[in-house]
Amino acid sequence: MKKEFSLIEKREYIFILEILSCLFGNKNHVDISTDEIDFNHIFEISGKNSIANMVCYGMDKAEIDLPLEIKKRFVYNRKFMLMKDASQFDAQRKLVSAFERNGVDNLPVKGQFIKDTYGQPDFRTMSDMDIHVRVEDFPKIKEILKSMDYTFSVETETLIVANQMPFVQVEIHGDNGEFRDTTFGDNLFSVAKPVDGTEHSYEFSLDDHYIYIIEHYAKHFRDISGMGVRMVCDVYNLNRALKNKIDWEYVDKILKKSGTYKFHKMLISKGEKYFEGVMTEDGFDLVDVFILSNNTFGTHEIKIYTSKKNYIEKYLDNSNKENYLFHRIFPPVMRMEEDYPILKKSKIFLPFTWAHRGIKVLFSKDSKTYRKNIANYRKYNDEREFKYLNEVMKMAGF
Repeated sequence: MKKEFSLIEKREYIFILEILSCLFGNKNHVDISTDEIDFNHIFEISGKNSIANMVCYGMDKAEIDLPLEIKKRFVYNRKFMLMKDASQFDAQRKLVSAFERNGVDNLPVKGQFIKDTYGQPDFRTMSDMDIHVRVEDFPKIKEILKSMDYTFSVETETLIVANQMPFVQVEIHGDNGEFRDTTFGDNLFSVAKPVDGTEHSYEFSLDDHYIYIIEHYAKHFRDISGMGVRMVCDVYNLNRALKNKIDWEYVDKILKKSGTYKFHKMLISKGEKYFEGVMTEDGFDLVDVFILSNNTFGTHEIKIYTSKKNYIEKYLDNSNKENYLFHRIFPPVMRMEEDYPILKKSKIFLPFTWAHRGIKVLFSKDSKTYRKNIANYRKYNDEREFKYLNEVMKMAGF
């Protein structure tokens, strides 16, 4: 994992943050010299962080004199994302309408709600749509999606990922978001309310939608593989747009209950630092490097170390963490009880459940994934990296 930036990298990230500051209306020019800026690398960083549209518009506003070929790449990307955005918006409208006609309770989240808090909706692109439903409606939903020419790339008990050519992807969630220590409970529809004039199309209050987004970002940051600077852009713009519309006392109370209050405050402080303050070459702390180098949804390496961190916290104590790989192959009884409830009555069956699990894994369609995961656990097994990740999480408020 990256722990510090080179001098060139620092200047590139300062340039990007100053450009975003221009876009958000806090500056009209960049202070850092562009003489040594590699604009090919700026385009690459922007793309990996899903902020290329923002950077493109920001450089226009700051009147940056780009090399022609680089400008063409940024403009092409902007036009492509405009087409994709229009397709996604239209697809969501049609899908929600189809759900309403067929009596399917649905709750769209994030996406358009976040986009509308930016100065211009296409500043913020989205890779897919997220809609919560009741899991018992999955059979009906699959038929609706098929009738609208969607194909399925993922189908589990609580998730459907469906695609419609050429640009549209939708994630249909039958769970409650699966946030750690969430206060939403098992049923999001008990918190949401029907949209005026509809029976089956739901929406959150501003307060609860904001809380949902913070808990979702905390899940990615702490429990999956990290998150990048777009997350900070979102929270910064949400705060500016909703500042006088949200009950912050209620939001803070709920975030404290879910253990995400300090993380939320960290995101707000980073937004102020990045877009309202003055970034200097010696102003990057560990969390800054973690966020800015983390792409949109983290990296594979962070995902493996995060998985290890969460597994140890949930199932092992510190005395057993050195045997982490062993306990992945032969999980502790607490983990095995989740798949074999009989162990809650008698631990004597543990060896037999290990044997059954091993045979099931080896001869299942997921055996290749299992072997790949074990190889990754061996590869990413540096205790220094593990300690670094723990330090970053502590500094981020967890």
